[in-house]
Amino acid sequence: MYRLSEGDGTVHFTNAPTDPRYKNLADYSSGTSAGFLRLPPTDTARYGAEIKAAAERYGVSERLVQAVIRAESAFNPKAVSGKGAQGLMQLMPETASMLGVRNSFDPQQNIDGGVRHLRGLIDRFGNDLPLALAAYNAAASAPSAASTASAPGPGVQRTSPAAPAMRVARRRRSARRPGLKRPRVPRGTRPR
Repeated sequence: MYRLSEGDGTVHFTNAPTDPRYKNLADYSSGTSAGFLRLPPTDTARYGAEIKAAAERYGVSERLVQAVIRAESAFNPKAVSGKGAQGLMQLMPETASMLGVRNSFDPQQNIDGGVRHLRGLIDRFGNDLPLALAAYNAAASAPSAASTASAPGPGVQRTSPAAPAMRVARRRRSARRPGLKRPRVPRGTRPR
């Protein structure tokens, strides 16, 4: 980090000095350089046995399970999302309960439940992996509703593999918004 003080009292700080008058702040340490903002290393071997067992049990690739865990929680078993998803595979409490996961922060239970859920989505969406992954990441109730949606006609082109799951999630969100409800009209006052 470099500092430049001008005659009028203005002080400039930079990490890329463009003027020879900048002075190096040798004793300055940013949070990033001190490691405060550094994510913990992703140690895939730490949960290797649990990942391997669940992947074999449900017929899902170990590398896929590792990729989901890396994307969802960066291998942090205590991760909690802003929406409330918990653990390595970021299971929503309702989903975890449906899957029989009693403790979402227990890596073995979370991985087993998450891989079972992922296998169900892969089967539900006809082995369409991008769509299954989008559904995994969508709202907790979107996968069941998306599975009953009709397939697009032959002339319809999907712009994204996640589009059907995202449409269902959007419909569910808009249905929960109180301002979007249709007003009730008392009986006998409707125009005929």
